Amino acid sequence: MRAVRVIFKFAAGLLLFAALIIGLLWIQAYRALPQLDGETTISGLTAALLQPNDRSAEGVYCMNHTQNATEFVDAIKLFHAPQQNMMFADTNGTIGYYAPGRVPIRKAGDGTVPVPGWSGEYDWTGWIPFEDLPHEIAPAGGILVNANNKMVHDDYPYLIAAHWFDAYRAARINALMRPIVTFDPAATSAIQQDVVSGMAQEMLPLLLARVTPQTDHHRQLLDMLLAWDGSMERSRPEPLIFAVWMEKLKMRLLDDYLGDLVAEFGGTRPEVLRNILTRDMAWCDDLRTPNTETCEQQVAGAWSDTMVWLDDHKIVDPAAIKWGDFHIASFGHLLFQNFPVISKLGGRYISSSGDNFTINRGSFAPSTARVPFRHMHGASLRAIYDFADPSRSQFALAGGQSGHLASPNYGDLLEPWRDGGYFHAPNPAQAAHKLILRPPKS
Repeated sequence: MRAVRVIFKFAAGLLLFAALIIGLLWIQAYRALPQLDGETTISGLTAALLQPNDRSAEGVYCMNHTQNATEFVDAIKLFHAPQQNMMFADTNGTIGYYAPGRVPIRKAGDGTVPVPGWSGEYDWTGWIPFEDLPHEIAPAGGILVNANNKMVHDDYPYLIAAHWFDAYRAARINALMRPIVTFDPAATSAIQQDVVSGMAQEMLPLLLARVTPQTDHHRQLLDMLLAWDGSMERSRPEPLIFAVWMEKLKMRLLDDYLGDLVAEFGGTRPEVLRNILTRDMAWCDDLRTPNTETCEQQVAGAWSDTMVWLDDHKIVDPAAIKWGDFHIASFGHLLFQNFPVISKLGGRYISSSGDNFTINRGSFAPSTARVPFRHMHGASLRAIYDFADPSRSQFALAGGQSGHLASPNYGDLLEPWRDGGYFHAPNPAQAAHKLILRPPKS
């Protein structure tokens, strides 16, 4: 009982400390507000999820009690925020896609920057009608693909988003799915595990065409890249070399324009680099020098920067470097990771494949991060559903089912998640142990 009291006091202390920090941050933010005509400008936020008549919770409840695709579509009409990509299928063979959620119709603007709220010129006038939201039911080809890519045509009459994710992942999924006549778990698993980067396949030729090797060592590395298929496999050296090269090129092309803000312009940004190298080549000129730099000079300079980075990290032998030595997925303990000294207690770390543009996603930190190219974002759950027999459905989970450090199930699913292993959800009727919770008798 004493231990319980100690834990309770510790938790209460943490809550009070958190409340104090939040209060101080609010005061600091309030003081930092700009001045307008001697008065403090008040910032406001309008968001679909803050509407008082939001029925999303009811929508989720109804979704979980539907019996077919038609009932599911009726249920998601109640799902108001945030807008989601939803795919569904029923045992009758109907498949569909919908992007339910309240999306505002704006008088002006696109929601990406703050606007004057007092004039009324940027007000919302309503929501996009449910029937006009992106959707497709029973497609003729029998395939639906979504990887957070643009899901509307250019002539779509409403504004859904000002910016969309690149379509590399969706294009790769389509390319792998179209030739398949009969889908089975093995074929689906292979697609989920695919780590070929369409971005690398597109961007690498643009770089290789603009650089000439100066040494035998450079020629060896460039020949490796020339023969590379764009696979971001953790055992290969090419992904690391390419990732550094792309980052150094981005810095060279944008540093003179963005200055200190260039660090905020994170990610690989292939669309920006592609446009500069193929259309807006004036951006290759460094504004800080009296000369006029060409794209060839900047790509070659970025290659030299890459060689320096490899040397700084004691990487000389191409055969000795691996993407997985740097691209490491980390899973910190939910509690301990927030405290110094014990932050690594209970953590799990595993080398992994992929980049931000592979089906098996593996976005990463920049080379200048404390842990260069650390795997930052990917699939926490994979599922393969068998509608002929739902009990044969398969799943992959990053980590384990138990939160207890001493449990054998704390991290036992991590390597299968990385290596393409799946498990079947146990049948409740065959459970080895059951825990029944009953309310106390009054």
